[in-house]
Amino acid sequence: MRVNAWRVVGGAFTAFVVISAAMIAHTELLWSGDLDASAPTTLISAHHSETLTEVYAFDEPILIVRAGDGVRVTIVPGTDKQLTIRRELSWTGDNPPNLRQFWNGRTLRADVSCRDSCTAAYTLSVPSNVEVERPDGSPLAPGIP
Repeated sequence: MRVNAWRVVGGAFTAFVVISAAMIAHTELLWSGDLDASAPTTLISAHHSETLTEVYAFDEPILIVRAGDGVRVTIVPGTDKQLTIRRELSWTGDNPPNLRQFWNGRTLRADVSCRDSCTAAYTLSVPSNVEVERPDGSPLAPGIP
């Protein structure tokens, strides 16, 4: 009885290996056909983007925003006691931009630099009872970077 069990297990394993090898060989033949041969092309441009959305519990009376030259900030009305920070980063070329962001629970600082062309756009959804201030201390009106 033990010999038959080993034969069944061995036969099943052998069948698995043979079928797997056949499937891999078939896939390799499909992917290495003439249709997949390379063609003389040159990349003209590439545009990359990434989006990050973070939601924080926020019960502070003031939000301070400090943004560098390449950073656009838009303020929109948000939910009470919640701050949503949505960052959209886009760039051209192969090298991603150097984004420096700092958030300490009351102050958001952001600056971006890059080799080619890049932008960083922040949309802050702020509770209606929160005052948003610019670096110089003047209020930041909704929609004004």
